[in-house]
Amino acid sequence: MDSTPTVSIIIVTWNAWDYTQRCLNYLFKDNFPPGLEVILVDNSSSDGTAKKAGEEFPHITVIESGGNIGFGKACNLGMTYARGEFGVFLNNDALLSGIQLEEMVRVYRERELKGIYTSRIVDEQGNEEASCFRDIGPNQLLLNAVRTWETIKKKTTYQLAESYNDAKEVDWCSGAFWFFPKKEWIEVGGFDENFFMYYEDIDLCNRWRNLGYKCYVNTRINISHACGGSSTNNIDRAKVVDISQRYFYRKHYGVSGALKTRLFQFIRSGLRFPIYGLLAFSPKYRAESLLHFQLMLGALKDA
Repeated sequence: MDSTPTVSIIIVTWNAWDYTQRCLNYLFKDNFPPGLEVILVDNSSSDGTAKKAGEEFPHITVIESGGNIGFGKACNLGMTYARGEFGVFLNNDALLSGIQLEEMVRVYRERELKGIYTSRIVDEQGNEEASCFRDIGPNQLLLNAVRTWETIKKKTTYQLAESYNDAKEVDWCSGAFWFFPKKEWIEVGGFDENFFMYYEDIDLCNRWRNLGYKCYVNTRINISHACGGSSTNNIDRAKVVDISQRYFYRKHYGVSGALKTRLFQFIRSGLRFPIYGLLAFSPKYRAESLLHFQLMLGALKDA
């Protein structure tokens, strides 16, 4: 490894050692270009991820955060150790090869890009995931409470398969895989640690663009993503998403945004919990009904 690495890859883990092992094996399966460092930040996994990673991959840096501190805060911690010209955030359930990363570095420099760079994200069957999005203001969010998923997807998601572009501009992109210059990261100030998980990537993309930078996607490169390898159960995850969503719209749109977000969540779940309740003969629908009942109450009272 070079004394001054070109790229620092930050991987945040919370359990799911099998995914992390697969991610690291895939990363190192090719003769990786010189100038790479990998920093694994473990959020107190109970499956021995930190110990196993250090033993099996002694050439990486393992940092134990001391608790489940959340995604954004763990990324910030990892970046304090990063020495590379560029930083990369990579989910532990995603697969990035050295060849793909080399291409990202080459295009970024040749095109003289300024900002966040990502790729198409596909699932393990090769189907494109929704990963790059258009900004959604509180009014449009409120309308989404009564829209179908297909309508929401059409209005908010970039269809990357329709483009063959190595630097397509988008409003914001999922944090499953990001490539960026460290100096810009320092200027922007990193993730807002008030987000425990979810929406921290949207917030940071907004702040990045407010400083004149952009978000780009290389639609010619596909990163495979298992999606949800370290997630908690659906109820816990959905509650965290809603809490983060409320904080995001309050932060960027003030009192009006906060009220409209709560109204969106109340209407969305208020419509869905009785519908799923009517189908309660199925365990799946009983669980969905309970989930939306709890989310509806959360929209009224949770911080």
